[in-house]
Amino acid sequence: MRFALKNAARQPGRSKTCVTTISLACCIIVAVGANRHDAPPETEYAFVAESALPLHHSLNTSDGRFELGFSDKDSELLDASEIFP
Repeated sequence: MRFALKNAARQPGRSKTCVTTISLACCIIVAVGANRHDAPPETEYAFVAESALPLHHSLNTSDGRFELGFSDKDSELLDASEIFP
C-alpha cells in the first residue's frame, strides 16, 4: 500500500488518468447492463429474421408467400410457423 501511495505521489497525472479510465469503464459497463432489455423466457422466439428491404406482401398468407417467391414446399413449412410483423 505504501508503494502505491508513493507512486501516486510521484506520478499524479498518470495515476489520475488510470483512475479516471477505470471509473469510466465501470460506468459504461453499468449503463449498458442497465439498458439491456432481455425478453422474458415465455416470449423468446426460435428464429428471428430481418429484411433489408420492405416486404410488401404478408408472410402469413400463401398468396403473399407466392408473391415473395417462396416455393410450395417452403410455403407449407411456413404454414406451420407463427409469423409476427
